[in-house]
Parts: sequence; structure tokens; C-alpha cells
Amino acid sequence: AVGVGIAQQSAGEPHYISYQLDASVEGQPSQSQYSELDVATQSAAERLEQLFKSKASGSLNTRRADALKVALLREYQRSAPDALAQSPGALSLYQRWQQDSQSLVTRWPWASRRNAKDIAALRRALLAKHQYYTDQLSQLLSAQAQRYCQSQGESFDALRWQCHLQADDEIQQICQQAYGSNRCEAMQAEIDAKGE
Repeated sequence: AVGVGIAQQSAGEPHYISYQLDASVEGQPSQSQYSELDVATQSAAERLEQLFKSKASGSLNTRRADALKVALLREYQRSAPDALAQSPGALSLYQRWQQDSQSLVTRWPWASRRNAKDIAALRRALLAKHQYYTDQLSQLLSAQAQRYCQSQGESFDALRWQCHLQADDEIQQICQQAYGSNRCEAMQAEIDAKGE
């Protein structure tokens, strides 16, 4: 079993104990890696917004439409941030986002859809793709961190981006039925102190 359980010696107070796997799954993505990817995805969205502001005001003639298309395709050929290579699956997710966005740009009917309303629709579609892949990347990193923590017999605290020892709801309920709330809170405080 992996996680937190209850142990009681024949003489003495009960206490929580933790169990972990012998062979760990992939390492936990660090908070700095998560932050670096967050900054990279925000920067990509800002660059995209800036491209549309600088090259797509109003309706576009053929030359301006071509310039926007080239700038967008160049944006989707950027190298991936280094932090993506450190996380299994993240690089392929980034590449899929680039391919999907490039596909949308190349398939866009530039000859017939160049007015301001059409270009605004293209902008919204590209930003929606960006948001979708940003959300997928965040979920991927959170799932990897959660699996790592579980392999260590711990829970994942997404706010602090760290593992910590904590009994799950079922174990807490058993503890409270057997030993009472006060003893269970004291047991959790003991295991918290060991984890620091």
C-alpha cells in the first residue's frame, strides 16, 4: 500500500505512518519549471496579441494579409522553451499546439477573409488554441507531480507545489471513529512535523 496509514503499538498511542513505493516514478516537476513554463505560455500569448495589433488593424489588403500570415507562421516555428524538454509529454504537447496553429493559419482563406471581423475571428481561434494547450500543459505537469507525490506515499499540494504527508479522507474517518478528532489532529501534527 502507498500513502498514510495508522499504526498502534500494543502499549502506546496510535500514530500515522507513511508507505512509499520502492521504485519511484518520474521525478516531480519543480515549481521553478512550472513557473518558467507559465511565463513562456504567457509570453507566447502576448506576442500573438502584439502581432495582431501591429499587423492586423482594420481590413487587410493582399500585402498586409501576406505579412500577417508570414509573421504568424514564423511565430509558430519558434523553438520550444528548455523547460519543456525536462517534462515527459510536454514537448510533444507544445509541438502539437504549433502544428495545429500553423494548420489553421495556412488553411485560412486569406484571399476572401481579410476584413476586420474575419481577422478578429482568426485571432480568437488562435488564442483559443493557445489557451487549450496551455491548460493541457498545466494539467500534464500537475498530474506528473501528483503521481510523484503518490509514489512517495504523500499528497500533492498544488498551491505550494510540493508533496506532503496527509491521511486521505477514508483513513481520517477511520481514525476519528476509532480514536476521536483530537487524537487524529495530534497524529496529523506529528506527521507534519516529521515532513518538515
